Amino acid sequence: MHLKLKSNAIALAMHLHYADASLNYSSQGTALMSASATWGIKLEAESKVTRRFQTTIPAAIRKALNLTENDRIQYKVLPDGQVVISRQLEEHSDPVINAFLDFVEADMLNNPENLQPLTLAMHEKINVLTAGIDADLNSPLPDDDE
Repeated sequence: MHLKLKSNAIALAMHLHYADASLNYSSQGTALMSASATWGIKLEAESKVTRRFQTTIPAAIRKALNLTENDRIQYKVLPDGQVVISRQLEEHSDPVINAFLDFVEADMLNNPENLQPLTLAMHEKINVLTAGIDADLNSPLPDDDE
C-alpha cells in the first residue's frame, strides 16, 4: 500500500517533533546518507561514484534495506540537502492518494511546528468513536459499497 512509502515522512515528522527520539530507520526500510548526527543514525556507509555516475550500494545498506536483485530504490533530497534512500515497497499506486499523501508530507516537512503528539485523551476519543467497528482491510468491498 502506498501509505508504507510515506512512512518515512511520518518518521521524519515524528523525529522533528520529538527531537530526542531515537528512530530505527532500518526497521522502516530506510537508510540515511550524509545525515546529521541529530537524526540518530543507526548505520552509515559510503561508496564511490564512477565516471558514469554509478555506485555500488554497500552491503550493510543493502542488508538494512532488505534489498534483493531487481528491487527498486527511491531517492529523496530533503530541503537541507540530505538524501534519503529507501527501498520502494510497492510499484502500483493511486494518483489521488499519492497527491494527498504528497501534500501531507510537504506540509509535515515544511511546518513541523504544527505537529502535535497523540495525547491519551485523543487516544481515548478514538477508541470511543471506533468501538465495535471491525474492518478487514484485505477483504473486497461489497458491490453496493463501490
